[in-house]
Amino acid sequence: MTRPDAPRAARFEHRSGGCPNPEAVHPDDRAALTTALRSGRRFCLRLRLGGRTVVVVGDAVLDADGTPLGADGYTVDLTELLAAEQRAAVDEALPAYARGRGVVEQAAGMLMTVYGIDAERAAGILEWRAAETGVAVTELARGLCAAASAGFEVGIPLRRHLDNLLLGTGA
Repeated sequence: MTRPDAPRAARFEHRSGGCPNPEAVHPDDRAALTTALRSGRRFCLRLRLGGRTVVVVGDAVLDADGTPLGADGYTVDLTELLAAEQRAAVDEALPAYARGRGVVEQAAGMLMTVYGIDAERAAGILEWRAAETGVAVTELARGLCAAASAGFEVGIPLRRHLDNLLLGTGA
């Protein structure tokens, strides 16, 4: 029994034109399809075809002179299945990304304050250092925040300045 959400297979024969023409597939996939059709053998290829992703399984059909006529086999459209898998992967990764984003912004804020730089430059520094050390940006930010706050005391002038800014009594 076939699952209701299973991709449908479309049968094609070499005379029906059901096998994609190499010119119709994505330019990066053309050589593989052309080679498969010229082989005279059974093949299985994943192809991009008009914004869709398909798997073509078939037997290449050649005429008596060895010229490709097409193929006899099936095309299975995987577009919706792949899109669903991609959505599921994003849905799974998003909460962890959101949790880590706060500490990255905190570390960037510290860099902005200490070095007087904008948010884009601070993010660039974090990304650069993460790449240099081979550590994920989130882990680098966590370590930076933990180290910066361990045993660090804010001086009276900075505290007064922030008090004044928060209370709206001047800078």
